[in-house]
Amino acid sequence: MDERLARELQEHVRKLYKQFRKDMPPLERASRSAVSVLGVVARDTHASDGVTPGVIADRLGMASSNVATALRELEDAGYIMRHRASNDGRRVVVSLTPVGVSAVASHRSLRANSLLDQIETVMTPEEQALLAAAIPLLGRLIAERNSDSPS
Repeated sequence: MDERLARELQEHVRKLYKQFRKDMPPLERASRSAVSVLGVVARDTHASDGVTPGVIADRLGMASSNVATALRELEDAGYIMRHRASNDGRRVVVSLTPVGVSAVASHRSLRANSLLDQIETVMTPEEQALLAAAIPLLGRLIAERNSDSPS
C-alpha cells in the first residue's frame, strides 16, 4: 500500500461515516451532538458506574459547555441520569437509564441493518467476503492506534 491508497482509504471511511450519520434518523428529543454524547456514555458506562462529563468532552473533542447542553437534553428526554460516583462522592458521573439502553440498542441495530442492506445491495458475495476479511485488519489498526494514544 502506498500513501495515495492510504489517503483514499481514509477518505472513503470518512465519507461512509458521514453518510451513515446523516442518513440515520435522530433519536426522539435528541440532537445529533446529543446522540454522539449518548454513544460515549453507552460505550464507557459498562466498565464502571458511569462516565464523567470531562471524559465525554475529551472523547468527542467537544467544549464542556456543549457537553453540558447535550447532557441536559438527554436527561430531559430520559436517556441518561447523573449521580455521584460510587468510589468518589465528589464526582458526578453519567450513566444510561433503561430508556437510554433501549434507545442505544435500537439505534445501533438500525445503523447495522442499514449498512448490511447497502452492502448486500451493492456488493457481490465475493466482494462481501473480501470486506468481511478486512474487518479484523481494520480492528488491528484501531487497536494499535489506541495503544499509542496517551491516556
